[in-house]
Amino acid sequence: MKRFYLLLSLSLAVIIALSSCEGPAGPRGYDGLDGRDGETGIKTVFLNMSRFDWKPLETKGRWFYTFSLPEITSDVIENGAVLCYRKSDISEYEAFEAMPITTLVEENGVLFSNELWYSHSIGKLDIDWWDSHPVEPLSPSYDMYFKVVILYPTYTYKLKGVDLEDYNAVSKALELDKIESINGIIVK
Repeated sequence: MKRFYLLLSLSLAVIIALSSCEGPAGPRGYDGLDGRDGETGIKTVFLNMSRFDWKPLETKGRWFYTFSLPEITSDVIENGAVLCYRKSDISEYEAFEAMPITTLVEENGVLFSNELWYSHSIGKLDIDWWDSHPVEPLSPSYDMYFKVVILYPTYTYKLKGVDLEDYNAVSKALELDKIESINGIIVK
């Protein structure tokens, strides 16, 4: 048994002695390849729409316009998100309102609504306007400005628990203030 402890002690001493050895540094290794540039997971697009762009639908009181947005891919539709906001038409505020938007209007004692909706498909964003005026529904008489936030699947986790109708909350969660604009499209 003494022999076992002696052998064990010598083995430990050799291991400790060898592991604490220092020698000259070896040659410098090769630099690795740079990572690929890729998507940051979020894009914000600003869109302007003239009041003359509206196209009537067959349903009375309904108009639409389709924007081409190649950033909306099948991956975005299946696993990401598309959020759309309209700049408030109250000029004193620089606010964006989450769509859909319903506005109640009273005219000569008659109450009706104007509704602004959006939908999306691969490569497209549709804006729909519905005026429920009982006598003569009209398309909007003013230009509109939209902000579309496209979230790729790698980025949607940041929106868990965020009120998607509150642009400021979405902006804070996605750190939109840290994004720079290039040709109207914002990229990180």
